[in-house]
Amino acid sequence: MGAMTAITAEFDADTLALIDNVASASGLSRVGFVADAARKMAERKSEFMAFLQKGIDDIDAGRVLTHEDLVEQLKRRRTERKTA
Repeated sequence: MGAMTAITAEFDADTLALIDNVASASGLSRVGFVADAARKMAERKSEFMAFLQKGIDDIDAGRVLTHEDLVEQLKRRRTERKTA
């Protein structure tokens, strides 16, 4: 991790109390808890955006199935499993 930069965020009283309670129960400072939560949320959002991009790339490359084609594939697989 590189140099730290401070940011400011405003929270209503209920949210701040919730943050303080969870941070305290977790053995973290308010700042540590919020920084950890922000990092985890950014990582999850980034992973989700990459997942979506893979789908967009598949669509752009023509790697798509119609609903009907997908249903047919699933029916064939189900039949193959029953006969195996």
